[in-house]
Amino acid sequence: YNSCVRQGTESPRRCAGGKALFDKISDFQQCVQRGLAGAHELFHAVAQRGHVLVLAGAAPNGAPDDFYAQLLHAAPPGVLTVVDADGEQLRQALACSPFLIKPNGAELSGLSGRTLRDERDVLESARLLQKLGARNVLASMGEWGGMLLTEDGRVLRGYPPEGRPVGTVGAGDSMVAGFLAGWMHTGRYEDAFRLGLAAGSATAFNEWLADRAEVERCCAALPPIRCYGV
Repeated sequence: YNSCVRQGTESPRRCAGGKALFDKISDFQQCVQRGLAGAHELFHAVAQRGHVLVLAGAAPNGAPDDFYAQLLHAAPPGVLTVVDADGEQLRQALACSPFLIKPNGAELSGLSGRTLRDERDVLESARLLQKLGARNVLASMGEWGGMLLTEDGRVLRGYPPEGRPVGTVGAGDSMVAGFLAGWMHTGRYEDAFRLGLAAGSATAFNEWLADRAEVERCCAALPPIRCYGV
């Protein structure tokens, strides 16, 4: 969303139905231009009314490398924090122990310094990010599905349903949204992971963001989730 506001180069579906969000982020970026104090003030006004904080995409222009980390430190107690970013913003946010991070293959490889040749490399890279502070690591693997490393030591592996991918823009955001919806509904990692996979796949199969019916169809068509570990 940030890059959509700043550059206007993202697909329109990233902003679908997001007029109120667009206004808040526009205000937020203006605050960043005036100084971090103004950005933090607006952040507090919004975060105090929410249950989940998702920091996704590139930080606003002019923000320091620890900008997301600063916002995580300032999050009210009890708020679930999620980071879907890359580079230094994600690296420095790890020390704040976010509830969830959602790196893709390139982001996993860049932060861990490992070449991802197989699932073992994905798992070891995710474990490294968990050791650096992330409570749960949801690795998106494109057409190969995803992997979830939970804070209680379990590893969940899932694959997408059959379908024809149309595009990847918005699929990662949908995966995060589905995961959070599943978690807030049942508090079970299996349900959250399954709904995250379904939502990400459903959007990848559509020219626009998937609706609820499409997500539910994908969820019903998912292959069984494998779980191993504790």
